[in-house]
Amino acid sequence: IGISIAKMIADRYGHSITTSHLEAKCVPILDFESRIHKYDMFCARNIMQAPVLTFTSMMDAKSIIETLETTAHNGFPVVSFSDRSFKGMVLRSHLEIILWN
Repeated sequence: IGISIAKMIADRYGHSITTSHLEAKCVPILDFESRIHKYDMFCARNIMQAPVLTFTSMMDAKSIIETLETTAHNGFPVVSFSDRSFKGMVLRSHLEIILWN
């Protein structure tokens, strides 16, 4: 118990032994705090384009290719064909790999 308490106190107020070992082996460590608050000043409406270009869950390749050729968007929301509910996102890079390979 004493060793566990000592380790928790040492980790809280200084470098942990694990961090020291990782730094010695030149393993990159990401700064957790800066990643959390990096985009606090942005909302989706500040960076999105209206109207939103969506793909339905069932589309023909011709429509997808036409959309990719006429826009520069990197991601597209996918909505259900029947009720237009959100199903997920698809990236341009993934579509290009599927369509052109």
